[in-house]
Amino acid sequence: MFCVDAYTTEPGRSGPQPFLAAGVKFESLNAIGLDPIPVGESGLSSERGGYFTKSPLYLDDGVAWAEVTVIEGDASLAWVPASVWTSGGRWLLDAYLAPSAHFESCDGSYTGFLGGLLTSAADECLTLGVSSSLRPEVQAVRVAIGRDACN
Repeated sequence: MFCVDAYTTEPGRSGPQPFLAAGVKFESLNAIGLDPIPVGESGLSSERGGYFTKSPLYLDDGVAWAEVTVIEGDASLAWVPASVWTSGGRWLLDAYLAPSAHFESCDGSYTGFLGGLLTSAADECLTLGVSSSLRPEVQAVRVAIGRDACN
C-alpha cells in the first residue's frame, strides 16, 4: 500500500490503542478483542466467507514504511486503497487478502490505511508481526478476534 492508497486526514490521536514502538497504530485490534461481523453483513463480499474485523492502520509522523505479517493464527490481512473502500459499492474482499502487507507513508507524515482482518472463525487469537523504518526488528503483537479469544 502506498501514499496514493491512503488518507492523511488525522482523525485524532486519542483512543484506547496507542502507537506501537514501531510507530504503527491499529484501530480496534488489541488483546481484549471486539466481536467481528460475518463478512456478508459487513457490506463487503468474499467467496471464502468468514468474519471481518475492520481496523484502519495508522503510521505516525516520521514512519517511512511499515510491514505487518500474520505470524500465528488463521487470518488474512485486507487493507485496501482508500478509493475502493470509500466507493460506496459492494466489492469483493478476496482480491485484497494477503498474509502480509507493506505500507508506505506520504513523505514520512501521518498516514492512514483502510481495511482489517478476515478470519474463518469468530474467535481467533492471532499474533501479528509489525516492523517499520523506526523499528525494523519485528515486534509481536497479540490480537484477539472475538472478545477474550486470547484468554
